[in-house]
Amino acid sequence: MVMRVFFLFLGRGNFLKRLFSIIICLILCITILIPSSAAAKSPDVYLDGKTLLMDTVPVIEDGRTLVPLRAIFEALGTEVSWDSATQTVTAINGKTKIQLTIGQKTAYVNDSPVTLDAPAKIIDDRTLVPLRFVSEAMGSQVEWNAARYAVYITTAGVDTSPAPPIAKQQPAKLTLHGDTRIDNYYWLQDENDQEVKKYLDAENEYTQAIMQESQALQDEIHAELLQHIQETYVSYLTQVDDYLYYTRIEARQNYPVICRKRGSLEAAEEILLDLNLMAPNYKYLQLGDIDITIDHSMLAYSLDTTGDENFTLYIKDLNTGKILPDMIKDTSGLMHWSGDCQTIIYTLLDQESRAYKVYRHQLGNDISHDTLIYHEKDEDFYINTEITDDGKYLLINCVGPSGTEVLYLADDLKSQPQIIVPRKPGIFYSVQHLDDSFILLTNQNAPNLKLVKAPSTDPNPSSWTDILPHREDVIIEDFLVCQDYLVIQELRNGLEKIRIINWITGDTHYLRLPEPAYSISLDSGQGFFKNSFFYYFTSFVTPDSLYCYEIDARKSSLIEQLEVNGYDSSQYCYERKYAAASDGTLIPISLLYKKGLVKDGSHPLLLEAYGAYGFSIPAQFDPTLIPLLDRGLIYAVAHVRGGGEQGLDWYMDGTMLKKKNSFTDFISCAEFLIDKNYTCSDKLAITGASAGGLLIGAAVNMRPDLFQVAVAEVPFVDVLTNLSDKSQPLISFQYREWGNPAYKNYYDYIKSYSPYDNVSAQDYPHMLITAGFNDSRVSYWEPAKWAAKLREYKTDDNILLLKTNMSSGHFGSTGRYEGLEDTAFIYTFIIKYLNMECSY
Repeated sequence: MVMRVFFLFLGRGNFLKRLFSIIICLILCITILIPSSAAAKSPDVYLDGKTLLMDTVPVIEDGRTLVPLRAIFEALGTEVSWDSATQTVTAINGKTKIQLTIGQKTAYVNDSPVTLDAPAKIIDDRTLVPLRFVSEAMGSQVEWNAARYAVYITTAGVDTSPAPPIAKQQPAKLTLHGDTRIDNYYWLQDENDQEVKKYLDAENEYTQAIMQESQALQDEIHAELLQHIQETYVSYLTQVDDYLYYTRIEARQNYPVICRKRGSLEAAEEILLDLNLMAPNYKYLQLGDIDITIDHSMLAYSLDTTGDENFTLYIKDLNTGKILPDMIKDTSGLMHWSGDCQTIIYTLLDQESRAYKVYRHQLGNDISHDTLIYHEKDEDFYINTEITDDGKYLLINCVGPSGTEVLYLADDLKSQPQIIVPRKPGIFYSVQHLDDSFILLTNQNAPNLKLVKAPSTDPNPSSWTDILPHREDVIIEDFLVCQDYLVIQELRNGLEKIRIINWITGDTHYLRLPEPAYSISLDSGQGFFKNSFFYYFTSFVTPDSLYCYEIDARKSSLIEQLEVNGYDSSQYCYERKYAAASDGTLIPISLLYKKGLVKDGSHPLLLEAYGAYGFSIPAQFDPTLIPLLDRGLIYAVAHVRGGGEQGLDWYMDGTMLKKKNSFTDFISCAEFLIDKNYTCSDKLAITGASAGGLLIGAAVNMRPDLFQVAVAEVPFVDVLTNLSDKSQPLISFQYREWGNPAYKNYYDYIKSYSPYDNVSAQDYPHMLITAGFNDSRVSYWEPAKWAAKLREYKTDDNILLLKTNMSSGHFGSTGRYEGLEDTAFIYTFIIKYLNMECSY
């Protein structure tokens, strides 16, 4: 047919027409009779051996293959976005970001310019891009087969792991003492900025994406944690008059139910408070305190529903079951009923969350008419309240960085508060009451504290008589007052003892305890008139146990013990070792592991520390460690200076201008554990929370080579910026611990170790950082800024994750199942990046 047309046109008309006809026919012949011509055929594209289907055919232009953008990007697992205003395409695949603009020969790979041989263009409303550039930018291999007129793309080896978020840099100048610090991430401190929340959300999404492949292990760890807890639980009974009070918790419930029975165990159960019914209304729920009137008719309780530790007080009529309209917001959470069962005392918080006012509220009255009992005007002091063990007085404790002052009210709560001993710089004391005397625990002329007695009518120091004088080798940690006895908790050589003294005879004896290393704490347990008290006992291998000690009979009775399913204490052992610090000080290390472990340096080890505020990490049982121990991991605690394990001097040697001792002690403990073949640096993980997170941050800056994994929970890492901001809550208390940067010597010293200020271009361990968006103790922006700066500077390919709980505070999730999920997540991170085997 074509040939007939050709000759038809060729044989007619003038020369020009015949020439034109020839050209047309030749074109038709080329198009129809030679369909394999390169000018007309689009190349075939194969992805990993399979034909890549596309809605627009590829074209070859200037020897370059252009392919439809969306088809090729989506085939490579790439996210694509289009900006119509600038005609720019952005594609992100794992850690690679590509930007191309239609018609431009310059593209950008991870913000670096690249010159293209052929620009992207639009054909039939489809964007076509140069295939070789796109594929190779994504890390895939491209091969041209001329014989088959086809392109082969191989994606083997392509890194498709998600790219971490990159926080924008917005430099802020912070100047003090003539020194200027440039903070590129200061903008993250504005919690009302939507860009801040977008960044935190992006970090959470990245964390989830990285950990998604380990979801099976998270589920496995979570199942093991569940296996060891007692999902259904009923507490011991506390009898008050005719009522038996207790708490219980049911399987699959996150929160306890507070109950009572009247007369006997066979009586009908009365539910006083069920937090499980409230929890669905909030993203966060924490019970602060409860108090019941002496006639058992009214219940007062407080709830924190954000995690910022601002509690709302509620009152429930137990006769009708109704919640009264007497709701009081912004309280500290503590409250106390008066003897008339109609008056309640509570403490109000100021805008900086400082407890500063004590009020008296009469049921039924408008809150605005509440009576102010006490106002603490010194912004360096906060207040808390308590009832004396004998029930005679309400105490208002005013606590500041330089001392304390205690006021008292009679139990009717209607009198004006009276000062026991006026505040004096450097003097701290706490108070109990017996008969007509106050009993004071004080540091006045007694660094390790002493006990004195003072007449209620004249409690000033001139009237004091020593009950238990100061001793150089013993610290008094706590005390209880009974009718005939004084019960004292002492600390000697890092070990707690319970001492009982008879008021009348002066006879003394110590409570016998069953293990060489343990943790113990006192609880009056309503035993004032019965000459008995409760105490809590636990060790690394003994679950939490509550005992009642009858003093006259010298008998301890086990009231209850935490039940741990599938746990056999004989399978585990613990020991204490000592590492020599850089100055020769011996630092205690507590170790827990499964029996039969051979110390050959091959075992994973998790080293924890805190080292601040005189707080000790006790030798207490933690059932959540079992999944790690059963996998052969060694758990260790470094009792570094700054804690309270060895007394006041031990604490002071880790504060202020000696704070670096905490960090170097920790490093010495890690080196000791490696040297003694407990572990090796490739198997060593470290962890700390809050001020312990500061320690972790300092340690990874100083010796990043020593650790494989670091977990920092709600870490206090932007120390210098925080302490330089006087609007921070209770900032004067922080000065007592770290020093005030308003003074240059403290400024320079803090700057020299502050983790955020000392991030540098070096390799860091695998790191998991957590935060709570509503945290009132360590603001979310400290860990967020730290993570952003670490991403900017670190020179390794190790994983860095920031996980922010957007609906919690300093203590994370409150529901027990949610808490176990958080623990499983952290343990999975440790196991994954320590490359732990399933068992040892």
